[in-house]
Parts: sequence; structure tokens; C-alpha cells
Amino acid sequence: MITLGNEVIAKLDELIRYGKSHEARAFIKKIKIRNSNLALLPKLCHILTRSGMAKKTILILRPYVQPEILSHKKATEEIKAEYALALTQVGATPEAIELFKKINYTSAPKGLLYHAIALFTQWDYAAATPLLYKYLQTPRLSDYEILVGKVNLAAAYIDQQKYSEAEKLLENLLSVTKKNDFKLLYGNCLELSVQLATNKKDYISAKKSLALANESLENGPQKYQLMVAKWQAITDFGASPKSKTNIKALANVKQKAIKMGHWETVRDFDFYQDYFTQDSALYLKVYFGTPQAAYRLRLKRLYKSNIELPENYSWNPTGEQRQKDHVIDAQMGKDLRSGATLKFDSNSYRLFLILASDFYLPYRVESLF
Repeated sequence: MITLGNEVIAKLDELIRYGKSHEARAFIKKIKIRNSNLALLPKLCHILTRSGMAKKTILILRPYVQPEILSHKKATEEIKAEYALALTQVGATPEAIELFKKINYTSAPKGLLYHAIALFTQWDYAAATPLLYKYLQTPRLSDYEILVGKVNLAAAYIDQQKYSEAEKLLENLLSVTKKNDFKLLYGNCLELSVQLATNKKDYISAKKSLALANESLENGPQKYQLMVAKWQAITDFGASPKSKTNIKALANVKQKAIKMGHWETVRDFDFYQDYFTQDSALYLKVYFGTPQAAYRLRLKRLYKSNIELPENYSWNPTGEQRQKDHVIDAQMGKDLRSGATLKFDSNSYRLFLILASDFYLPYRVESLF
């Protein structure tokens, strides 16, 4: 077993920066974590979360954050921040945000960035932006940490339609990340460039960024290849939304995203299909199927037609045609055909409301309890 030290942390960080997450995960398995230096735990757990091992981070840090488990352990502010970030990654965002509110950011400035990322998952880019400004003003950030903050700020600008600010920022970020061969950040910047151009309906620029992304990420992980295919389908559809070829391509990539479990990508497809076609039926599906208030405001902002929201919305999770009289009233928790009713305010009733609140994203067990 390898003993955890600063050299090990540096090696893992380098692997992640250069897009070698698979190698990082294999190396992590060789590390002796038990009884490691407490000061190194937050750094290791950050690597774990970045490499897709957020659940392991939670297992390692929970005894510190929840002292009733092991009362002799006490969480530092850095540990709290890493734990909250891991909670965000497994879908327990409300719990994460409550924890972020209790963190002293003077002792753990990275918590500002992590808090912003948690707000991103709730589509609240407006609330995240001041946190990113404050993070970027933090003394002694490394050059790479500054780049990460700026990439996230560019995403926030795009969502808030601050396109000139995003364009200026991304121009510099693309140059720096490519020059330093930071494959992960470079890929993120290319994706944001495509999103920016697509939102502006500048399909020529979008296709240029897509060509670069395809060249850079063609041998990368499957999720990055899906990203390229996603934006290729969306930009082609935006340029010609009535084309049968483009409609079919959009549907094909959407099905691929479903098979891979990329549920926010599926939501994006419906969002952009609605954005380009101004389809009122699809608008209602995305609106009622997304519980976050910030996302609904975004939808209203980008939708040019005035849509009157109905008092009730009928949704079938399977998408299949069912008998019209077989309806479950979500608010009442009642099967209108059989009369069976969930007891109001019971755990079953609350769970039913939660599961029915998002038409796209399945809830992880960790986020429910």
C-alpha cells in the first residue's frame, strides 16, 4: 500500500488535470487512507470527488462532519467544504447548501467555489456569481484554481445572457488551457463556447468550436464524446429545425443520453427543441418537469411567446397512452379511479411528491434520506 503524502496528492492532481481520471482512480486504490494525516484528507477527498468517487468522500468524511458517529473526530472548515461538495455530486444539494451556509470561508476559501457549483445544480447562476467573484479575489490561489473559477464564471455569464462578458472570458481561457494542455478545462471551455454560440444562434462559430472539441476529445471518455454529439445535434437542429434528418439526429442522441443516464442532457434536448421551435406543449413539459424556480425563470426569459400556465398538468412517466380515467392526483395523493389515497404528510406521501417533482432526473437514495 502507498502512504498518503504531498507527493501522492500532487501526482493525482496532475493526472486529473490532464484528463487521466481512469489512471487516477486506479492509483487511489493503492493508497492507504486509514489513519492518514488529517491535513491531507481534504486534498485527497477533493481528488476523489473530481475523479467521480464522491460516495467514497462521504464515507471518509462523514465521521468528522457528523460527530455523533465518532465523537472524538472534529471537522475542519476544509473538511466541511469537501463533504458538502461531495453531497452536491451525489444529488443531496439542499443538505449541501445548508452546510455551506455554516462554513467559515476565510478558513476554507474553496468553499465559495463549491457553494457556487451547488447553486449551479439548482440553476441559480445569479446567486452563484457573487460567490465566484469573491472566490477569484481570494489570495494565494494557484493559476489552475483561478482557471477553474473563471470557467465556472463563464458558465454563469452564459446562463444570465451576459454574452459579451462570457465571450471575452472564454477567448482567454481557451488560449491558456490549450497552451498548458489542460484537457479537462479545455474541453469544458469548448463546450461553453458552443453553448454560447448556439444561444446567440451563431451556428458558424458553434460548428468551429465543435470541430475543435471533436478533435480534442475524440479519444476521451465516453461522456465527452456524448457532449460533442449533443451539441452537434442541437446546433444542426437550431440551424434547420424542420429538417427530418436533424429531428432524427436529435432523437437518436437523446436516446443515447437516456441509456447512459445523462439526465440533464435529456432535459437540455427538450429545452433547446422548445427554444428553437417555440413549442408550447414541450414548454409545459419542461416547465412542470423541472422543480427549480431559477430554471423556470430562465425558461420564461428565453421563451418569446406568452404561455398561460394551466392549473393542472397531466404527466405520464412512461410516455405511453393510458386510460384517461386512470389518473393520480399528485397534490391529493389519490388514485382517482380506485379511490386509494396516501395519508397526507406521511413518508409515503412526501416520497411520492418528491419522485413526481422532476420529470428528468431520478433521485438518488442518498438525496432522499
